[in-house]
Amino acid sequence: MRVRDLAVFLAKTTTVLLSVAVFFIVFRVRKDTPLIAVAEKEQALFWLMPCLTFFVLLWFCMAREKRVRWTVADLLACVLLAYVVFRSGSRTEYAWAVPVALGCLYLNLRIVFSLSRGVVPVLVLALLSTGIAEAVTGLMQLYGMASSNHSLFGMTGSFFNPGPYSNYLAVIVPVAFYYVLTLRAVPAVLSASKGRARFVRLSNPDTLIYYASWLFLLLALVVLPATRGRIAWLAVLGSGLVAVCRETPAPAYIRKFYRRRKFLFATIGSAVLVLVVVSLVGLYRYKKDSAGGRWLIWNVSAQLIRENPAFGVGTGCFAGAYGNAQEASFVSGAMTEDQVRVAGAPDYAFNDFLQITVETGAAGALLFLSVVVLSFRGLARRRDGLLYGLTSLMIVSLASYPLNLLPFCILLVFFIAAAQDDGRSGRRFPAVVSVALLSGAFAWSCCAVSGAEKRYRALQDWKLLQGAYQLQDYRFVAGEYEELYPELCDEPRFLFEYGHALNKSERYFLSDWALRRGARFSGDPMFWNVMGNNSKARGDVVAAERYYQKAYRRLPNRLYPLYLLAKLYFETGQDDKAREMADRVLSFDPKVPSTAVREMKGEIRRLQNRELSETDSSVSSEMYGK
Repeated sequence: MRVRDLAVFLAKTTTVLLSVAVFFIVFRVRKDTPLIAVAEKEQALFWLMPCLTFFVLLWFCMAREKRVRWTVADLLACVLLAYVVFRSGSRTEYAWAVPVALGCLYLNLRIVFSLSRGVVPVLVLALLSTGIAEAVTGLMQLYGMASSNHSLFGMTGSFFNPGPYSNYLAVIVPVAFYYVLTLRAVPAVLSASKGRARFVRLSNPDTLIYYASWLFLLLALVVLPATRGRIAWLAVLGSGLVAVCRETPAPAYIRKFYRRRKFLFATIGSAVLVLVVVSLVGLYRYKKDSAGGRWLIWNVSAQLIRENPAFGVGTGCFAGAYGNAQEASFVSGAMTEDQVRVAGAPDYAFNDFLQITVETGAAGALLFLSVVVLSFRGLARRRDGLLYGLTSLMIVSLASYPLNLLPFCILLVFFIAAAQDDGRSGRRFPAVVSVALLSGAFAWSCCAVSGAEKRYRALQDWKLLQGAYQLQDYRFVAGEYEELYPELCDEPRFLFEYGHALNKSERYFLSDWALRRGARFSGDPMFWNVMGNNSKARGDVVAAERYYQKAYRRLPNRLYPLYLLAKLYFETGQDDKAREMADRVLSFDPKVPSTAVREMKGEIRRLQNRELSETDSSVSSEMYGK
């Protein structure tokens, strides 16, 4: 083997191994806070990108045929990436890092697939391997052989919630189902082989994919019911039905049966329709409050789209904008009592299409949908099993938040990149264009590593300082948080703790500044409660009342703002308002009864009794004087 051929082989092999490693980022998780766990995955992606880009560049430069065809979907994906970065509401360097890293991954995969389409089956096998490992992990958690990542749920896989876990499995199930349907001849070929030929055939990726698909499907059928993921089951059934219609002669048999037995067909069809409707109603009633909460979120999100139709509220600003829109809806009286009861302060829209439209407007949504539709077209033209994985991912995105999680974003990039290079569409540019793009991606990814490391260290320092925060050493915490602010100025929980520590340190104006910053990224009314406390401490009773009322209007199912208002009125001598607010606090029916609610009601009852006793004493004194 010549030196050049050996170098190409090493570059290609290393590139494939690094590409496979990207899929296994899903398993990079520690028993830690969710924020640090997410940072672990992002950090792994940042470390892999310069390595992967370097070897892709090396392989591309040494390849004899540099046949990259850049398509319209590639151009739209590039424009979408630039638009997302431009519309970032955080305006921090790290907020742009993850989208650009995913863009670098897309560039690398596009060039790799153009150089060798045979890499796709290897990555499909890697995808199935992650599904098998996730299913085994879930079974181990279910039977107590491993601990889950959430104290309230026994099965989470490598995620922090059974919802994303079941959705991840649901995206891979139709891919495996496709290969089980289309590679049925593989076992027959293997059984006819003998001796050494058998092992040679077992090295065929199609053979490994076939058996990995069967293994994963068997495990998924055991694990998925235990996760109780409604949208995951709908995604599996929907994408599986599409696969059956496209890959089997079932539609032809159905049409033949319809022509011959129309009455029986109508009877069976009616029974199936009734069964589907009953099943959907049962799924709704199974978690009625959850479904009602999501319906409320979608209604408020639609209102946000009407208010910001063109360019949205900014990437990463959904939660803060949602809080403002929900408050406006409650003030207008458009909400029912059931909607008030299920209202919350969500971080996601539980519909990625809605959230993308809210954050980036019609411009971003059209770009995203164009890329997805072109990807569907490319995969359908190829008759690729990844088509059904993309279908399942889009179904899951209708009622969950997968595209806010890095593992799902990696899957989406893989599906889109695999769909583009079909050898028939697109335009071939000079090789220097690809070299320039790869060189720029390599330079940026090298710089991004240091930024990712700084943020990760800041998150770890914050976690250590939270001990002092819990011990109420607020002056020390405020000073230390000030140093972490440049790296964590887009984390709402950090900003709340920073603002609260400044409040307790009597630095009220600076506290307001930090809390207002946090309210841009969160709909939690606690930011406004603490701002009310700042105004109250400064003696600005009017502003304090306004902030407390704003907090209550944002989430009327919470007692705390009313409790703060009642205390404010008692302490400032507003007797009429105090009595009225005390009655509201004592008659308040909480969404979730708790010790804190009982304590707040008890304190207001004591204040009310004291105010009544003081009133009685003053009346008695006046009567005695007369």
